[in-house]
Amino acid sequence: MPDNQKLVSVIIPTYNCGKYISEAIESILHQTYKNFEIIIVDDGSTDNTAEVVKNYINSLTRSPASPDSKAKEAGEVSPIYGGPANPHTSIKYLYQKNKGPASARNKGIKEAKGDYVAFLDADDLWEKEKLSKSTRFIEEKKFDWICTGLKKVNGKGELIGVRTIKPDAYGYNFQTGELYDLTKGLFSYSFSLPVHGPTFLIKRECFKKVGLFDESFKICEDTDITLRFQEAGLKGGFLNEILMIYRLRENSTTKSGLIDGLKQHQKAAKKHAKILGLNKPEIRREYANLLWEISARYYINKKWLKMLKLVILSLFYDIDIARLVKIKKYAFK
Repeated sequence: MPDNQKLVSVIIPTYNCGKYISEAIESILHQTYKNFEIIIVDDGSTDNTAEVVKNYINSLTRSPASPDSKAKEAGEVSPIYGGPANPHTSIKYLYQKNKGPASARNKGIKEAKGDYVAFLDADDLWEKEKLSKSTRFIEEKKFDWICTGLKKVNGKGELIGVRTIKPDAYGYNFQTGELYDLTKGLFSYSFSLPVHGPTFLIKRECFKKVGLFDESFKICEDTDITLRFQEAGLKGGFLNEILMIYRLRENSTTKSGLIDGLKQHQKAAKKHAKILGLNKPEIRREYANLLWEISARYYINKKWLKMLKLVILSLFYDIDIARLVKIKKYAFK
């Protein structure tokens, strides 16, 4: 490997992903960037995850260039990549009782030795140049942390969407790649933030400045920590290329329920609205707009009490005539 390649600690939090985790591991082993360690944190899996990972690691030890036929038959070697491309990489397996993905990521960060930290969920994949392009981007632009674009596939691997970024969206500088104002996405549920944990590349020292992931979040922990980076003055960027494959499964955490997603987004917005200053009219207005937007989702899903609570909160933070007109329209139609 080139002498100037800094070590990247790749953390894989996993929960009941024995069916997919070998493909995730191999998508890392096949990176064009070669200086990395892999830390797998099993968050209390009840399936065969531990067996698959340990057998897979053993197969690399026995025959790095060509894993044995039994491993292939057991589905422990990816049919996409074949044998591992970088067999000398350090792979560490850690187990903990189920505490959620934020806790699993934190455990991995504590074990990390790299200059950079990256994350990949156990059912997702990286494109081969993900680390090469990410490290080059973060170093050339002198960012503290970055994320990238991604494509979404279903459980069958069929493309269902892409996530890149448009000029001037989310406080994004299209020329430099800098994400200079993440609050523009925080206070909009429709657009959300252009950040996704498995696309991250973060200088490990960033965690020393702001702390680890907030484990009270079931989801949105990546949103929360990037906002904390911004509030601490750390410089973030977005590499506007599709370098990660996000598998949207029926039972995945982020698809476990719209209502839970609404709650978590509201929780993140409330936390950072307080930090930014809810005494400021512009912050109150932005936060009120988000509450109103989320209340509309509850209305669509016939969650009347939740809707009413957020409507009242929205008006409490910012009395808007247009909202009052809409309330009258829907209440008396």
